[in-house]
Amino acid sequence: LSTVYQDIKEKLSAEIVIKQKVELYPNMCVTNFTESEQWDTVIEGNDDLLEKYMSGKSLEALELEQEESIRFQNCSLFPVYHGSAKNNIGIDNLIEVITNKFYSSTHRGQSELCGKVFKIEYSEKRQRLAYIR
Repeated sequence: LSTVYQDIKEKLSAEIVIKQKVELYPNMCVTNFTESEQWDTVIEGNDDLLEKYMSGKSLEALELEQEESIRFQNCSLFPVYHGSAKNNIGIDNLIEVITNKFYSSTHRGQSELCGKVFKIEYSEKRQRLAYIR
């Protein structure tokens, strides 16, 4: 996965925050990070939080989550989530994040968020790509 993260940083943006850890053995599972390292990128992007952190003051989870959400909306920080649609691993978490963390500034209708896979193809490296509308 470190190669994937490096590719993301080089080709898309260095401002990423990895939100989950992946274990492949003995069974594949995806779990949310609970360690404080996930907040380093969030803290580094906000001078007030960085100053507070450097002075040894404790940072509240709520203020970190709010800053993270603001940076997601401003497209200055990009979360990385993991999952497998084929094995139905991590998909519920991804849908929850999409609906709760990313919102449109335009008017939202009353309908539920939904999507339909309209095309599946394989990349040159034999990776399956699913397109959703």
